[in-house]
Amino acid sequence: MTIGYGPATSPRESTVDALELANAAYAAWQGFMGDHGIEGLTSVTAALLDPPRD
Repeated sequence: MTIGYGPATSPRESTVDALELANAAYAAWQGFMGDHGIEGLTSVTAALLDPPRD
């Protein structure tokens, strides 16, 4: 799946792979948290982001 983006006059001028964008955003968030000494995932968010597999 791709996500389109661009200026208002051409909002789908460029595209990006949705999974690549999500992974890059998550990596940036982890970097931000680490740079500011904020503890990693709590048990609540960990369960949401990595649910148990059957």
